[in-house]
Order: sequence, then C-alpha cells, then structure tokens
Amino acid sequence: MPVKRFAVVAVALVLAVSGCTSAPVASAFGEDRKPVSPSTGATVDTAPHLKVSVPEGAVDRPATLSVVPTDVAPPERPGFVLASPPVEVSVDAPLSRPVRLEFDGAGGPPGALPVVLHHDPGTGWYPVEAGDPGKPVTADRTSLSPFALGWITDAVGWITDHLVGRGGPPSCPAGAPPWARMAASKVDLVTSCLTAEGDKARLRVRNNRGLPLELTVPPGTSAISVDGQPEVVRQVLGSLLGPDKVLLLSGQELVLDWARPARETRIAVRAAFSATSVLPGVAAEALGADDSSTLLALATFVAKCSAAQNQTLRSLGSPELLGAALQVLIDCLGPLTTPAGAAAAATSAVAALNGISESIAVSEKGFAVQVDKVANGLRVVGKILKFYTIAKLVGALGQVAADSGTSDADRTIQLTLSGSGAGAKVNPRDYLFANGVGSERYYFQSPSGKFHCGILGKVGSEPTSSGCHGPTTPVPPRPSSCDENISWGGGMFVDDTGHSAFICTGGVLYGSGFAVEPKVLPYGSSLSVLGYTCQSAENGVRCAHDRTGRGFRISSSSNEQF
Repeated sequence: MPVKRFAVVAVALVLAVSGCTSAPVASAFGEDRKPVSPSTGATVDTAPHLKVSVPEGAVDRPATLSVVPTDVAPPERPGFVLASPPVEVSVDAPLSRPVRLEFDGAGGPPGALPVVLHHDPGTGWYPVEAGDPGKPVTADRTSLSPFALGWITDAVGWITDHLVGRGGPPSCPAGAPPWARMAASKVDLVTSCLTAEGDKARLRVRNNRGLPLELTVPPGTSAISVDGQPEVVRQVLGSLLGPDKVLLLSGQELVLDWARPARETRIAVRAAFSATSVLPGVAAEALGADDSSTLLALATFVAKCSAAQNQTLRSLGSPELLGAALQVLIDCLGPLTTPAGAAAAATSAVAALNGISESIAVSEKGFAVQVDKVANGLRVVGKILKFYTIAKLVGALGQVAADSGTSDADRTIQLTLSGSGAGAKVNPRDYLFANGVGSERYYFQSPSGKFHCGILGKVGSEPTSSGCHGPTTPVPPRPSSCDENISWGGGMFVDDTGHSAFICTGGVLYGSGFAVEPKVLPYGSSLSVLGYTCQSAENGVRCAHDRTGRGFRISSSSNEQF
C-alpha cells in the first residue's frame, strides 16, 4: 500500500535523528589484519555481511589493513536495524585511493533498504551510502573510522504521527499588551500565542505539521528569530527564499516582535506549504531538524532550480496536483544523487553557515567533515526518494493536499496593533534644503546631535533614498565591494527598492554640508516625504521606504535592518 511503502522513506528521512533501540545483532568477532603494499592490495572478509578491500597502489609504503571491534556505541535510530556490530576500519599509511566497504544487504527485513553508516567524533553517526532492498551496498571511503551496517525498516505509525504532527500551542506565560490583539480565526497549520515582552508585543508561532512550512512575515517587524535555527541560517535562507520568508521545520517556533506603532496597524502572518519549503525540510529531517548545514544545502539547491522555485503548493487541492509538484522536486533533487552534485550543495551551505569562502571550507578538516556529512546524507536521501514512485509519495502526503486546499483565512494569523497617538508629523518644508542640485533634499539631525540624516530625491540614475550618518555598533565586516580607503559603516540607508545597508562612502551623503546645521527632528516626531518616513525616538532614528516597508533603525549602541 502507498502509505506503508512511503513509511520506509519516512523512517529513512529521520535516519540521523536521535532515536530508539535497535534489534539484536550478531555476536562480536575477533581482530582481523592483513598486510598491504604499494604493489599489492588486501581484502578482509570479516563480521557478518562485510568485506573491506584496499586496492593496489593505494599506499606508498608497506602498511596494515585492520578491521577490528570498536568501543563506539552502535547507532540507535528510529526504524534502523543493526546488521552486525560496528567495526573500526583503518590503514596505517596515507591513502591515495579509497578503501571499499561492501555490505551484502542480505538477511534484512522484507523490503528494507540496506545502508552503511560512518561515525565521526564531532558529528556522530550519519549515512554514507544506501542500496536497494536485498541488494549489496558499496561505499568507497578515504576517511576511515567506525562503520556500521544495517537496514531501514517499515514503521507505518511514524507516518501517521509525524506527518500530521499536531501539537499544543507555544508557551506564552505573560498576557498580551493592551494595545495588541489577535483575531480569533482558525489557523490549523500553526499554533500561536501573543504576549508582552518589555514594551513590545511578541508573537510565537509553532509549526503544527510534520513537514516544513513557509511563513510570510510582514515588513516592519522589529525582531525575528527561530528557535533551533541560528541567525546566520535564517539570513541565508531569507536571501534564497525571499526577505519576507521564514522556513519553519516541524515543531520549530518563530518569534516576532513589534513596537507599538504611532497609528493603528493590521498585521498578517501567512503559513503555507511550498516547493521551496518541502524539499529542504525533508532533507533536514533526514539528518536531524537541528542540522543547519543540511537545511542550507537543500535550500541553496532548490533556490537555483527555477522549476521548483516557481512551483508552489498553495493552490493545490488534489493528490494529482500535489504529485506534479512532488515530481518537480524530485527532478530537482536528481543531481544531488551524484557525489559531485551533493558535494557542491554541501560545500556552499557549510561555507555560508561559517561565513567563509568555499575554498577554505574544503581545505580545512573541520569544515571538510561537515561537507562530507551533508553531501553523503543528501545523496542518500536523493537515492531513497527516487526509489519510490510519485504515486506512493502522493498517497502518504495526502494530508498536505488537504491542508493546502484550505482558505487563506485558515492559514493566516491576524493581529491588530492600536496606535499610540504619538509621532506627530512635521511639515516637510521646514526641512527642505535648497542646494542647486536639481532635486528635493530634506535634512534633519537627531536631538542628541549624534546622527545627521536625509531623504534625497532622484538625481540622474541615482534612486531616491533615505539615510543617516553617525557612529553605531555593531558594524558587520567590510564587504569586498567597499574599498579600504573609503569610510565603512558610519551610517545606514534604504533606497526605493527597499534595499537597506550600511554606508560605504568617501563623503557625506545624507547631511546638508556647507557648515549648515540641519533642523532637529524632535523625539516622537516623523518626517514623511518622497515616499519615505523617518521617525525620531529615544532608541534611535528609524527610516523606512513606505511602499515596501523596508528600512533601518540606527542608534549609537544598536542598529537593525527590517
């Protein structure tokens, strides 16, 4: 049956998630060693099911191939049956060619997929190769440490419990601020609660499904974080999926904060399944929901696959349409089943996660281990998914089709923030500066005098923009596009595309200059002109592009882009 067959995949996809006890295994075996030389290889048939071979020419001096029992605890994973005790495989000489491990795959549960697992002290057990049911598995490895053999088995209950994944709401111990309220609309894909966090309203949103969701976050949110998802991961995912998108794995919580606005504001947070959320999330489930490298690897790969990027599941209401979307995903995943495709995705993700160049990621051992883990995991996932037909996948994912057919109201959290009545608008003409450039320019300074700001009209090919000069911290590292001889980070700006960044300039862009002091914009006041609004407050100056809602807030001790 489709659900039962997909359950094999489902358990495979949580292969590296911490789990439960494995089945009894064969008794331990003795040590086995054979000599190896530059002109001769060696083969060891040891332990049930395993053969280890060193090819001719793999070493440059006489050495020994050892296959011995290991003290490393065997893997304990959901739906994983251990075939024989783990072994330590080693060759006491540098390898120029890989050692081959052959697992015969025989004797496992009917229909189970044979797999080879590798153990690294820093990352634990992870899959390096998988085969077809009842057939041998071959893994070529130059990185040797303990290996384990086993099978991925059926678990029909897992698909029922994990896919639907309904759970309780997140914890919000304090009540909501009196100026913030949440509409009582049904939102089945996520659970949420609203609370007060200092002088802000905080919304906590939890994924209520066993598959990842894509959440659309409105502009103007003052703080965004995802429990269990490092900030660098969220930022890179945002650059791949869109700045207003957040990928929320099963059980993860999204935290959103809002300061009280000057005027009443309505906010909508929408949840949906999409092609770009399902595939990266499936891979993250494969190696553990907290494996940020895997999540980034698949998100990077899917974002580069135009078909998958454009194919969303939001309007799907039938298994047939869901099947078409899944086919796009699996076709997009295909190149990752090759070592080169998987390694490319893994290297990009590990480099992004650590903020380094890809050349460094593959040359340093610590990063190389991460790349190896992610690359092999993605390749195994790709092979397992391609083994199963679209019809079987659709049968098991029917809940996704049902959920994605709900109305927009049933997938949207709606908030209303009442206005404070503060933030009186000033007359823009009081801040207009005539400089003969041929465009409108409006300048002001903060009451502290630390920040000089401006809203600039279009001049030639230069777009309209708004920005502030002044000392702030923290400042990100200087990008390669900003010359070392030019000032970096002494202010922030936003332009008419909604793009905001720190300022790289050799002069003053957002100050009146000519020794003319701009007029002060009092605390609690705002200047709105040329499609921008700048607000002055005790916690800094906030400027936003009105149409996109994007912008920045800057103060001497903090700053943010939204």
